[in-house]
Amino acid sequence: MIEEKHHVVIEQVHLMYAQTNKSIIGGGITCSILCLILWGVIEQVYILTWLSMVLFALASRWILYRVFIKQVKGEKNIRRWGTIYMLMTFAYGLIIGATSLVIHLVDSPSYHFLVVAWLVAYGSLGVSAYSMSYKAVLSLFSPMITILIISLVSAGSTLYLLTAAAVIVWSFMMFNTMLPINLAMRNAIKLNYKLNIEIERRKEVEKRLLELSSTDGLTGLFNRRYFNEVIAKELSRAKRTDTNISLIFIDIDSFKQFNDTYGHQAGDDTLKKVSNTLSEIICRPSDLAARYGGEELVALLPNTNSINAFNLAEKIRMQVQELSIPHSESRSNNSDYVSISVGIATLGFNAYPYQEDIIFLADKALYKAKEAGRNNTIIA
Repeated sequence: MIEEKHHVVIEQVHLMYAQTNKSIIGGGITCSILCLILWGVIEQVYILTWLSMVLFALASRWILYRVFIKQVKGEKNIRRWGTIYMLMTFAYGLIIGATSLVIHLVDSPSYHFLVVAWLVAYGSLGVSAYSMSYKAVLSLFSPMITILIISLVSAGSTLYLLTAAAVIVWSFMMFNTMLPINLAMRNAIKLNYKLNIEIERRKEVEKRLLELSSTDGLTGLFNRRYFNEVIAKELSRAKRTDTNISLIFIDIDSFKQFNDTYGHQAGDDTLKKVSNTLSEIICRPSDLAARYGGEELVALLPNTNSINAFNLAEKIRMQVQELSIPHSESRSNNSDYVSISVGIATLGFNAYPYQEDIIFLADKALYKAKEAGRNNTIIA
């Protein structure tokens, strides 16, 4: 609930600043029109002074807006920026409200009520523009209308008092009109916030489901289905960029005999340890380690030549040997521990067959490694 309220504040502040260009253009035009109407009616020094204050306030708001969009990212100091905006809007409201002083500078009632009408119209536009935040409406509206009411009441005549009363009634009507709009906008922001949370949650679920569908449950490596998807893409990329691509096939030696001797639980534990060794070494972002099936593992190495692939394969083979997992029924060369046989296929220089072909070459090299006594590495 607290996060939701904070999000509403963030969106309101961003929406307020987003109105800056429109309010500057609208304010500049309407204030210029009023100055043209009053030109020659009151002393020019008053008009020029007031117009200068308006232009200064509008320029300050534009500068503030530019600083805001450059410096504020997300939630950083958002409440402080909201407070600055309210203060700036309040000062602008005071300047706009100062037009009601025409009542004391000109003896013509027609110009008095022209200014009143102008302020009422400006206030209506302001309420509409700032309805996303009632605080912003109050910041603009309250100083402007307060000065107008004081000016009308100080005029003393019954007509002006009635006009002041009408302005007060109109003010309440405008607020009553604005509040439902403000509530609707706040509810829209809350709904959007909840929808975004739900979308993010669903994305997480989808990501997790994708991981589960592409990951082998026992070893934590990618599964064969995902491997088939990736190798097709990587072969196409290697062909486009004319780079090498290597595939390492790994088979745990005499694994059936190991399971028969030590049990399937020990076999699963061994498969996990060998897989962990593989994933620790095959760790580049572009590389892929996967369980191909049973005790067979694969490593796909984009942009890797046969020498580097052989060095990695040997590192994997030696580290598996260093795990020192006893295997009394091992048929590997001079080894009483769990070992692996490795076959490597490397393609490059526009020699890019279908994925079945590179898999065939790596599997053929693996077969030769086993024929040569196991616990070794052969390059196709």
